[in-house]
Formats: sequence, structure tokens, C-alpha cells
Amino acid sequence: MAANSNKVKKAKITRTRVAALKPGETLWDNLVVGFGVRRRKGSEMRSYFVKYRSWGGAGQSLTLGTSGKLAPEAAREAARAVYAELAMGTDPAERKKKARASRVQKPETVADLIDEYVKACEAGLPLVKGKPKSKRTIASDRSAFRKHIRPLLGSTPVAELRRRDVIALRDKVAARPKRDGDGLATSLSTRVVASLSSVLQWAVKSERLELNVARGVELHAIGRRDRRLAVQEYGALGRELRRSREAPLVKAAVLFLAFSGWRRGEALGLRWSDLDMESATAVLPMTKTGKSIRPLGRAALSVLRSLPKIKGNDHVFPGRKGTLGQGTFWRTLARIVEAARLPKEVTAHVLRHSFVSVGDDINETESAIAACVGHKRNTMTSRYSHRSSAANVAAANRISDEISIRMGFAKRADLFNEAKRIPQSHVAKIERTPRLRMLARSSAGPSNRRGMARG
Repeated sequence: MAANSNKVKKAKITRTRVAALKPGETLWDNLVVGFGVRRRKGSEMRSYFVKYRSWGGAGQSLTLGTSGKLAPEAAREAARAVYAELAMGTDPAERKKKARASRVQKPETVADLIDEYVKACEAGLPLVKGKPKSKRTIASDRSAFRKHIRPLLGSTPVAELRRRDVIALRDKVAARPKRDGDGLATSLSTRVVASLSSVLQWAVKSERLELNVARGVELHAIGRRDRRLAVQEYGALGRELRRSREAPLVKAAVLFLAFSGWRRGEALGLRWSDLDMESATAVLPMTKTGKSIRPLGRAALSVLRSLPKIKGNDHVFPGRKGTLGQGTFWRTLARIVEAARLPKEVTAHVLRHSFVSVGDDINETESAIAACVGHKRNTMTSRYSHRSSAANVAAANRISDEISIRMGFAKRADLFNEAKRIPQSHVAKIERTPRLRMLARSSAGPSNRRGMARG
């Protein structure tokens, strides 16, 4: 507060006295302690202020306004209000400082919310049916965020996001052509909106938002994929695989998918430690439907036995980042399909659907086919089983044998027989990874090293 001194001007603050202030002069009010008005040097502006001590004992000065906006009586009442607020335990200067900081603070955007969501996913949250999201789902969400949601909605403040913005996102993605140029990406738009809805729903559950505006938005239907290979198409694919000079490892992966009916990600992520060759069974710890036990037919086992094992890499189909890249596989399969003069919609999923259809053609039971391809079964027996039954293995043998015959291979589908084993040097050549080349050399025997030197 102002101290009494001969040099301090103290009187009732009125309009006349405020107007008479000289540059650098201060006038203290004699009615309210600490209330004053000053005129700064080189300025015509007069400012009202109040000085007080906070509850911690620190001196504070709070500007109330200028003489052009406040009359002396109104400024005096504002000074009294400061003391009243102080009596209630609130420091007016600190309150004003926090209010100013909140106005300056940048509002949270959709991009900021996505960053927090990705961190939560990496930490094992949010849970989906009691389990963390799978790595594949997180990767799919990341792709939707990077390619579509961030460019179109990333800078939008979360508080200003409306349902019409989500609808505009859906329509813009749906208007884009598909990757293969055949039609529009309507199915992709549905998946993109689903990824955005996951983020917003997580924000609602964590009390960062009150409403998920993406929920209830009408989505484009994802078409059913009923395509299967005819007998002649199986033959064309088999002939092309025999004469093709594409990467042997990728050709082996294509054959394995054809003979097993697995999902592409399951096959490319397969590890040697998941396999029990003696019982013709694979135990996959995490699939689309959870843990899965799969019987393997003779043809699929024949392909697996032809593959080299890389020291230090447990993946059956190794690649730069541990396993064979999805992009490498997809592009190579597309070239094989084109060379075989098959329609471009023949994909890894078509091989899976065709496996199921062949099983139905030869009158295998629905439960046996489901066991082979990993369709979800809700029986209590399937939950407790840790091995594939002999009946399921026999069914897998019959289906894979039938497919191998249609593709023009011997009954055991020995495309890669002992004399045509894939040399380990091919793995390094395909992925062009120095580490894999080193591992291939270290695990190869003397005869293989001579073969690689000649190659």
C-alpha cells in the first residue's frame, strides 16, 4: 500500500483532478486505501489501479482501467470489489493472470487428440472387449490418420468438430478412386470414419469430450467378397507359379495361402516356434478371432519344409523388419496374377475364399473347414482344445490335395522338392538387407556357401 509522505498526493479522486494530472504524476484516493490513478510520462492516458498485499504477504498491483472508459466513481467501486474478493480468499491478480493465459492457450485440435490416442494405444489402451487393440488394427488406424483424417480434419479444434465435418470426410474419401483404379473407395471411407469414431469414443470415455459426433453417421456398405477361383483359374495360377521368375519366397507364400486358406497377415507373421510339424498343427497366439489352432494339410507342410531357417529370425517368411513386407507380397502377387491372365480382383482373400469353397465342393463338414481357416467357433470344446483333431488334419489334407491337383502339382504339391530347396541367399537377395545376408551366410553349410558363390 502507499506510504504516507509529504511527496505523495492524496485526495478524493474526481474527474477534475484526474484531468489535471501532469506526466509522471500519481494521485492516491483518500476514501479507499491503495486506490489511485497515474499518468505515465510522455502519455495522455490516465490509468486507475489498486495496490494491496496478498494472503502470502506479497505486494500486488492490479490495473482497473483507463480514465477514458471508467469514471472515478466506477473505478473506486472496482477497487472495493478487489478487496471484497481478497477477503473471500481469492487473489484477483492471479485470477486475471490465469484468465489471460487460458485465452492465449491454443485450443486442442483433432491432430492433438489423435496423438494422445496413439500414445494410449501404444500403452495398451483403450481396451476392445477387454483386450488391447491388435498391432494390425493400430497400423490400420495410423494409415487412416496419416492419409485421410489429418489432412482433412487435423487442424479443426475438437470443440468445433461437428457431424457435418465427419460426413464431409466420408464423402471426400468415398469420391477417390480405388488403388487399382477400379471404382471408388466407398469401403475405405467406412473404415476411415470408423477410425475417427474410435478416437472420439476414447475421448468421451476419458471425459475429454461430451459427444462422439461420428457415431450414427450413415456409412457406405462394405461389399461382400464372394469371388472364388474356378478350376481353370487354379490351373493358370499354378502354371504361372512354376514358370515365374518372381521372388521364390513370395511364390512360396502364395502357395502356402492357397493350400492353407489362412489370412494374409497370419501367414506372413507365422513363426517357426508356432509350428508343430509332427502333429501338422500351428498355434497362432493372436488372430482376428483371438488364439487359433490350425490343422495343416500335406501340401501346406510341403511348402513349409522347403523353406530355409534364418539364424536370428524366427519368421517363416523373413524380411527387412522381421517378416516379409505386406507391400512386397501384394505387388508380387499382383504381377503373378497379371502374368497368369487372371482378373485383378484375385487377391490373397480370394485364395482364402476359394479354399473354403473347395472344402465345400468335396463335402467337408463346416466345422472342419472353420478349423482350417480360423473362423470363430463358440463351442466350449474349442476353447479348451490345444491341438487340432485328427479329423481336422485329415480334412486339411483332402482340401489341400484337391487344390494342388487343380493347380497341376503332384498330389503332395512338392513344387519345391528337396532338389529345388530355396537357397538361403534368396532371402537376403529379395529383401536386400545386410543383416539378413550376414545371417544367411552364418547359418549356411559349406555346400550352400559354394552354391551362393556360384550364384
